[in-house]
Amino acid sequence: MIITDKFIFIHFPKTGGTFVKKVLTKMKEKGILPKPRRILFWRISYPGHFQIFEDNVFYPYRFKRNFQHNFCSHIPKDSEHKFIVSNKRNPLDIYVSLFESRDWILNLNKEELSCVMELFPTYPDLNFRQFLSFCQDYLNDRLLPSLLQMEIRTKMGFLSTLFLLTYYKDYKNILNTYSGRVGAMQIREFQYPVIFLEQQNLNRSLYLFLANQGYPSGKIDFILSADRINVSDTRKEDDFLKYFDSDTLAYIVDREYLIFDVFPEYV
Repeated sequence: MIITDKFIFIHFPKTGGTFVKKVLTKMKEKGILPKPRRILFWRISYPGHFQIFEDNVFYPYRFKRNFQHNFCSHIPKDSEHKFIVSNKRNPLDIYVSLFESRDWILNLNKEELSCVMELFPTYPDLNFRQFLSFCQDYLNDRLLPSLLQMEIRTKMGFLSTLFLLTYYKDYKNILNTYSGRVGAMQIREFQYPVIFLEQQNLNRSLYLFLANQGYPSGKIDFILSADRINVSDTRKEDDFLKYFDSDTLAYIVDREYLIFDVFPEYV
């Protein structure tokens, strides 16, 4: 999470957040973005307990479970009045990016690794179909409930659960109260007011957002031609749909119904 003088940037995984952070760094170096600027991370000190901490660099991975992907609920009270901005991307594309980056290969303890190996004996050597199952059957259905120390009764896919955790108030109550499926309209009142920038057109989307926030267009027009940053995506196919067959496509579209409800343009 980056807190500026006018807005807060929330980084959802694999949506171009590193590019946004680099742009904001350049704006700070040019004196366009006033100081101070706060960068918040979080870690799980022990199951169910979040520790929010501040650092002046982007990736202070002094511990293996420091996370840059803050939730909106982590926003400090003195900044709750500011605009919240984040990026969006087709969840099918996110899965491909996550798979090829291999960021899902976790620093697991002995108990967690035993659980994974029971479900996926070849871990971490998983093909794409196995990876999709790993995201649902382990990350979503076992690891997240364990880390959050809560029962998750709502049935949805891994990315939709992360989306709910990131952008909704009272997410524990939602996940524990709604059994089965829950549509976006049912929980709309709990969603934070977030401005979403499209990852596919991020240069222009970010430029327009910042210009609307009052930053001088002549000083931020470098964003329009800035090189995009690909920190971990080494995909073999540019077209993410080529990774899916009819079964895996139907499976993910069904599981990730919440994100597709919120962003129907991706259906």
